[in-house]
Amino acid sequence: GYDNLAAAKIYPSEVNALSTIARDNISNFTLLEINAGSGNFLSMVKYIFPNATVIGTSAIEGEIKHGVKSVQLIKYNPASDSLNCQEHSIDYIIVRAIKNSSGFLSPEEAKELYKDLVKEGGKLLYITD
Repeated sequence: GYDNLAAAKIYPSEVNALSTIARDNISNFTLLEINAGSGNFLSMVKYIFPNATVIGTSAIEGEIKHGVKSVQLIKYNPASDSLNCQEHSIDYIIVRAIKNSSGFLSPEEAKELYKDLVKEGGKLLYITD
């Protein structure tokens, strides 16, 4: 079966993302993580920032089904789906390296793909670990 604990480690780029958010000194924000897996990182964000709204996406139904219950996980495949989000409504978008037809989505491609969702002054963070 699916082992949620196997994915429960924290990576250096996740620490960097948490540091960026903490430096901004905002407690009530919206964060969207693209390719969030089962939501382990998002559960940490929610624990540290309890007033935050955190949403994760996964293309894998099993990750959503067995994911962390304290966060909202939605099915989304960047190659074939569109996100149902208002433009300029997200404070932070975290994009995990996403495989596309020519390899992994670059930070520049991710920025172009999700730029209309980020609020003015918001940030798009790219995680490669």
